[in-house]
Amino acid sequence: MSNADLLDDLDNDFGSGSESEVEVNDDEDAFSKLERFATDYRPPRLHKGVNGNTLNVSWLFDRRELILEIIQDRPDSSSALLFSKMQPLMQEEIDFLHMYLKGVYEEAFPELQSIVTTGEQYARVVQLLQQSKGSPDISIFQDVVDREQTLVLSMAIQTGYNKEKSPTGEKLRMLTLCIELILALCDLKRKMKTFVTSLISQVAPNLSALVGSETAAALIAAAGGIQELSIIPSCNIPSMGKSKYSSHEQIVDQSGVRQKGFVYHCALVSEQPVAVRNQALKMTCAKVSLAARVDLSKSTPDASLGLKFRKDILHKLQNIQEPPNISNVKALPIPEDKPKKSVLVAGFANTRSSFNSLMLDSYKTEWSLVSKNLRWSMFMARKLEWGWRAHCVLRDPWQRKELQNSERLCRKDLPQQKLKRTTFSQQMMSRLMS
Repeated sequence: MSNADLLDDLDNDFGSGSESEVEVNDDEDAFSKLERFATDYRPPRLHKGVNGNTLNVSWLFDRRELILEIIQDRPDSSSALLFSKMQPLMQEEIDFLHMYLKGVYEEAFPELQSIVTTGEQYARVVQLLQQSKGSPDISIFQDVVDREQTLVLSMAIQTGYNKEKSPTGEKLRMLTLCIELILALCDLKRKMKTFVTSLISQVAPNLSALVGSETAAALIAAAGGIQELSIIPSCNIPSMGKSKYSSHEQIVDQSGVRQKGFVYHCALVSEQPVAVRNQALKMTCAKVSLAARVDLSKSTPDASLGLKFRKDILHKLQNIQEPPNISNVKALPIPEDKPKKSVLVAGFANTRSSFNSLMLDSYKTEWSLVSKNLRWSMFMARKLEWGWRAHCVLRDPWQRKELQNSERLCRKDLPQQKLKRTTFSQQMMSRLMS
């Protein structure tokens, strides 16, 4: 895609021109003018030619005098809230200029935009490349990018940088102006951030007590205000302020945290051991969301709730890091002087008790059989006795008659007597088995 096509696409996407400016009254003070500007703000429009008018590229750069006047003359909470809303707008303009700068310098060094991802670093690297004569020295980039990016940048310059294709003429003038605008906006943004940080304890006292003034100011600025921060879910807060990873920056340390944003770099999380940083980050982000809602409602202006949240998080992290509880070792009982039973004696006693129980069961079984046989023998003996007596007295008629009568009585009494003996045997068996 050519530069002209890129500019046309940007014009279609952000198609508001200088006619979108709002006429302001000269009698208004700087705060009212800037507040009106922030309310009616629309993205700028990138033209093919800048023509020396910075309004065609950045609306905020033209209001830098108003911003500096408020910083010097009006240090209050309302100004801090206004600046926190304007910082995302300023970052948006920096991104627009960064996109335009990449389109202009892509032909000379196409790999640079994948190595250096932020707008300020990209502008400074391009400025150093333009100022260098011939092959640039790698040492000049050490103050701009980190050590790892310096190594990758040195290799990319040797393979992909073409000094001869650098912009010239009108493109060079546009490139220089774009770099100056990016650096000026970044410097103005740092001043606004410092101003908001100094007054953030008045805007968000509980949030400042929880994560610190700098982190609270960064979160509010990234969200666009305390109200916007309060509606962001806690699961999205860790990614706020996370740098854009390139291919050589995808590194995860022992903590296992990938979303290293503003909250990760605050003292409450970064000072914890590596093993518990992930848990500390999750707990802190959950409390950040609650603290922002409390500050929005202004129900606790003395920051006591933020201090309580911080104390609770530190207490939970301390409990996580403590070693597991060791059970109390009980002392052995005092040994007695009497001789102890050996294992063989105890085993013999158990065997004897089991043997006695078996013998008792066998005795009960045998006694039941004996009692049954005894009852049958007594019945047969009595029957034989009556038969023998009948055989002896058959000759005497009187005795025969008496014998017949006695046998008749015996036949009547025998079933009842047998039933009685059977009942008695059942009682004896129940007593033996019990």
